[in-house]
Amino acid sequence: MFGLNISLEKSTLFLAGVKTEDSEAILDQFPFNKGSLPVRYLGLPLLTKIMNVHDYSPLIARVRARVSSSTARHLTFAGRLQLISSVFFIKKLNADLEESKTGEARARSLSEEWKSRAKELEEELKEANDLERSASSSLESVMKQLEGSTDKLHDAESEITNLKHQIITLETTVARQKEESEQRLTELSKIEKEVDSLKNEPETKEKEKNRALYKEPDASLNVQRLLEQRKKLLADLETSKEEEEKGKKAMESLASALHEVSSKGRELKEKLLSQGGGDQEYETHIEDLKLVIKATREKYETMLDEARHEIDVLVSAVEQTKKHFESLKNEWEMKEANLVDYVKKMEEEVASMGKEMSRLDGLMKRTEEEADAARKKEEETRESLKEVEEEVVSLQESLEEAREESVRLKENLLEKETEFESVVHENEELRDKEDAALRKIEELSKLLYEARLTKREEVELSESETEYDLLPKVVEFSSENGHRSVEEEEEEEEEEEEEEEEEEEEEEEEEEEEEEEEEAISNGNGVEEKGMNGKPYMKEKKEESPPPDDDDDKDDSVEVIFKMWESCQIEKKEAVPDKKAELETEEVEEDSRKVDESDKASSAYVSFFSKKHPN
Repeated sequence: MFGLNISLEKSTLFLAGVKTEDSEAILDQFPFNKGSLPVRYLGLPLLTKIMNVHDYSPLIARVRARVSSSTARHLTFAGRLQLISSVFFIKKLNADLEESKTGEARARSLSEEWKSRAKELEEELKEANDLERSASSSLESVMKQLEGSTDKLHDAESEITNLKHQIITLETTVARQKEESEQRLTELSKIEKEVDSLKNEPETKEKEKNRALYKEPDASLNVQRLLEQRKKLLADLETSKEEEEKGKKAMESLASALHEVSSKGRELKEKLLSQGGGDQEYETHIEDLKLVIKATREKYETMLDEARHEIDVLVSAVEQTKKHFESLKNEWEMKEANLVDYVKKMEEEVASMGKEMSRLDGLMKRTEEEADAARKKEEETRESLKEVEEEVVSLQESLEEAREESVRLKENLLEKETEFESVVHENEELRDKEDAALRKIEELSKLLYEARLTKREEVELSESETEYDLLPKVVEFSSENGHRSVEEEEEEEEEEEEEEEEEEEEEEEEEEEEEEEEEAISNGNGVEEKGMNGKPYMKEKKEESPPPDDDDDKDDSVEVIFKMWESCQIEKKEAVPDKKAELETEEVEEDSRKVDESDKASSAYVSFFSKKHPN
């Protein structure tokens, strides 16, 4: 700390004696970019000129022209070293600031990436929730379908039970109808027997008819015989009538003869009376004739009565035979009509029984078909129920998978949120460090500005004093100039060799430190650790001077800068203890470790995301 205070005092004394334009010219000689140096870290006199970018080129040309004359005159070696050390310290702070800015930009990019990834994860979570909702809705629909199918199954089972009851009732009805059909078949067999008997009865009737027909000629013969007898009787009657007429005629003739006889008897009686005795014989003979006539009359009357009685008997017999024949014919016709009606009724009953049997057969077939259809429907409902159960199981499995996926996504989201929070926390820490570095830079810029002001005042005072001191020493300086220049050249060569050796040692040390940092920062996969902006760390350029010009003043300024840099490094080594260097290396290692962890997390997340979403 004591050495640092001495260097700061020297820098303040140096800057107090240097003009603002000279300090600006000195700052222009160094290889850092003013555009990378924030405006608030520079002195106030430079603020107005650095704001105008178009004033750089004339300012640089003007300052370079003045540096060659003013720096050699006014700047002492210690002041130059302090100025260079402060400038390089500011440059280092600017580099740290740039690194912090790049780290902040990278952290912002990472935070934006994490935010975008969080949004993507939220969208994926929403999609998973939507999938879960759709799966739940599909599960609900499937459950509703399952309930509907179960209801349908219950309905089908109830229908099947109803069909079974119907089948049982149909079987009972079929059995009853079978019994009735058997009874009807027995009745039909009886009826067939009766029909056969009736069919046989017409045969018997036909036989009887044939017999009757066979008997009819006998009857007809009898009738003919009776008719012949009638005819004979009629002929006899006619003959008897003729005989009666003949008898009448004979009676008439007898009457006439009797009358003639009576007339003759009268005549005879008269004659007898006239003759007497011979009349009695004639009277006895007349009485005998009267008796014979009476006996013949009675005989003929009895024969006529007998013939009339026989005719009446024959007529009544013929009428009775006609009536009996007509009654038999009517009975036969009635029996034949009844038989035909009965046969028609039996045929109708047989046809109705056949229709009933066919209807029963159709009903049996229909019931069997309905039973088969019910069995098929039951099998189909069972198969559909099995399919629905399988679908429900698959949907439950898919739902469980979706839930597991959503849980896994939620866990990943929580992990990413924790990682994002850690990155945000690291970003905040980096911002805090950046703010601390900015505060340090502001303090150093203020100190630099104050040192410049004090140095400017001291330089103005020293200029006024040196003007009086330079006049008597001009001759001595010119006489001793050659010898001193040779000695100074030898000293400068020795100093340059020492500086080169020290620079080589410092480069080796820096390379070793960089190798250690790379080993500490490396991610274990042999990949070169990247910086905060995603680019690999680059070794700092060791070109501490701008490209050489043709002027000798610039070469001298470069040599002076190297000498001042060497002295600044020596003073830094003297001023800053080893503990501070160790703390800085530890802080660098911690920062690199945090960056390594964040890069590892980001690379792991990228690999996870690439595995999860290959497209």
